[in-house]
Amino acid sequence: MALIERIRFYRTVLVPDGMGGSIPTEETIWEPRGAEVQEMRPSTELIATQQNISQVIRIRCRYNPEIAIKIGDKIEWRGFTFNSLLPTVDRRTRMMEIMAVSEIETTSREVPDPDNVWDGGSASTVFGKIIDGGKA
Repeated sequence: MALIERIRFYRTVLVPDGMGGSIPTEETIWEPRGAEVQEMRPSTELIATQQNISQVIRIRCRYNPEIAIKIGDKIEWRGFTFNSLLPTVDRRTRMMEIMAVSEIETTSREVPDPDNVWDGGSASTVFGKIIDGGKA
């Protein structure tokens, strides 16, 4: 087992903004030195929870007793965000295993087509062809 993947566990917390409101802020819980990540297909147990799951991963990393990973904590891996499920700890081997599901069901491994990316132009350049019949 090679613990070579970089992952980050974090939670979204509400920080007071000084005006009576609050701002959602990411708070990093833990960044293990390494982890093993395996992409999986959803099991029948996860499907039975009636969740619309498109991407499931299994994470194995060293267990740190000072860090409490909870169900619903967010995990960042290779730029994708996952929600943690089913954290289990093997105290004998000091390893932790966590099942996680993609936060957004449209998570894709494909690189976007540069022709379909908005270039930051004004509304007239985007909608001009439709409204003016091709005269922008």
